[in-house]
Amino acid sequence: MSVQNQTKRRRKPILSACGCLVGAPIATLLILLSVYLLHNRPVDIVIPTPVMPADNAYDDFVRAANMIRAIKHKAPASMPNPPKESEMFAVCKACAEDAGPGLAALKRAFGKTYLNPPSRSFATTFPAYASYREMARTITGVAKFHELNRQPGIAADDLLDGYELGVMMARGGSVIAGSVGHACEAICLSQLEPLLERLTDPDLQRVAKRLERIAAKRVPYSDIVIEESNQDTASWMAELRKLRGPKEQLEFAASVFGPSNGQPVTWNDRWTEISFLLSDKSHMLRENDVYRRSVADEGRKPYLGKSRVPVPKNILAEMGVDYIVHARPSYVSAEATDRILQTEAALLRYRNALGKYPGTIGSLVPACLNRVLDDPFGGREGKPLLYFSTDSGKGYLLYSLGPNMIDDHGAPGRFPNDVNGDIVAGKLWQTRQANK
Repeated sequence: MSVQNQTKRRRKPILSACGCLVGAPIATLLILLSVYLLHNRPVDIVIPTPVMPADNAYDDFVRAANMIRAIKHKAPASMPNPPKESEMFAVCKACAEDAGPGLAALKRAFGKTYLNPPSRSFATTFPAYASYREMARTITGVAKFHELNRQPGIAADDLLDGYELGVMMARGGSVIAGSVGHACEAICLSQLEPLLERLTDPDLQRVAKRLERIAAKRVPYSDIVIEESNQDTASWMAELRKLRGPKEQLEFAASVFGPSNGQPVTWNDRWTEISFLLSDKSHMLRENDVYRRSVADEGRKPYLGKSRVPVPKNILAEMGVDYIVHARPSYVSAEATDRILQTEAALLRYRNALGKYPGTIGSLVPACLNRVLDDPFGGREGKPLLYFSTDSGKGYLLYSLGPNMIDDHGAPGRFPNDVNGDIVAGKLWQTRQANK
């Protein structure tokens, strides 16, 4: 073989190696570019938008809340320094007089359909929700005036207005609407339950019927989850449409997933940003939507504790998509509270009629209660709230198992909304007291 041919044969592997060294990065870049373009196509997921009622009670709630917010004389619960006991009557009377028109507007709204306008942006604020909470505090001041004026029946009606406000305001809303609604309920519940003992039988009958009507208005947890999913999906689509290229995507990822409080950027942070850049946005949003809807389906079944729905493994889900399952115990606790209050009113009516509490909860039916109410933490339908007559019928113990689904023999949680302990009649205000 000639020297020239040998030289040519030696050059071929060298040229091939050079070609690989040059071609591999180009091929990698082309693959990454293809992945980027494929995974960053415009996301177009259809989000259902509810039709607002022609005469939406939401507008009345906002109007009433604005009127209440403008009053001069605030309720004790809204004051940084609560009044002295000797001043309480005068303070609450002034509050009741100022708040009258606003609360009358709220009462008129209870007969209408309420639906929150859909929120479809992360930038949306919720000023109405804060106003609702202030309205609930004001209601406690008005109720306190009627209580001090020896009108406990009227005071109970006032507090039921606040309770109904909290129950209704979640309809059409997401988790935050439900959470603020629970706060409004708890604000009024802290005064309502201790008041039941002082009501006459006609007052108890009226309160019992209204409690039943209010409970029928309670928004199912599954509805809250569906709207949360709609809001989150729509909001992410709106944000993603603003990102015009890789640079903006990386900057956005750094702002969302990067370190906070001045912490240094790590390689893991950079990898997260690149992962977001190359991730299939449409797939992630659809996957997370399917997850939430599965959680909603689970929420329509009896509460069994920890969710069994697996959390998606994508970068958006890692931000905490499963927070919605942690909210469910609060919704089930609210249902348990509804049923305990209805049963409490029935027990008091029974005692007023016969001079003692019944030996079994079934004795309340049908004279004082339409049916024995289930414990929503019982794990299945047909398992009633736990009830025991004490001291030969002079007292009783009524409770729900609570979120831990363990019988703690009527021992309530150690602090408000404790996941441990039972939800106990007569001590609801201890376990669900609102933060002021």
